[in-house]
Amino acid sequence: MDDGTLDKLWERVNIARVTIPAPLALSWTDTVATRIACHIKVAGTLSDALVEIHRAGLWEHLQTFGGGFNFRAIKGSSALSLHSIGLAVDFDPVGNPYRQPTALSRFASCAEGMKVVDAFERHGWYWGGRFMGNPDAMHFQFGTGC
Repeated sequence: MDDGTLDKLWERVNIARVTIPAPLALSWTDTVATRIACHIKVAGTLSDALVEIHRAGLWEHLQTFGGGFNFRAIKGSSALSLHSIGLAVDFDPVGNPYRQPTALSRFASCAEGMKVVDAFERHGWYWGGRFMGNPDAMHFQFGTGC
């Protein structure tokens, strides 16, 4: 909206809740996620990537769910994050902290973790661990990196 708040009608029309193959602990609380909110146009690709990861026995490498659709600015900026339109998801923020060198991230530290990255990328998602300057290894966004 013009006042910088989320338009609830836009959210109702554009945001879907994808049921995930198995529960994931939430990184910020003691509860679990069973669904992830994302833009309706990428719900199928997110679901397909997560099903592939689960079927390949790689689910435990996601560790925790750090967030999906969330109307907010990019950290340290006034520009809206891709999370604000449901085109980004985060996994394992503790093992993949923002701005940590990608080589030290939990995903990059083992072949199975990189298989998780590969699965997302096969379905059109870009891994934030590949960002130049400010790597964000917990982050996957639909489309190409900036």
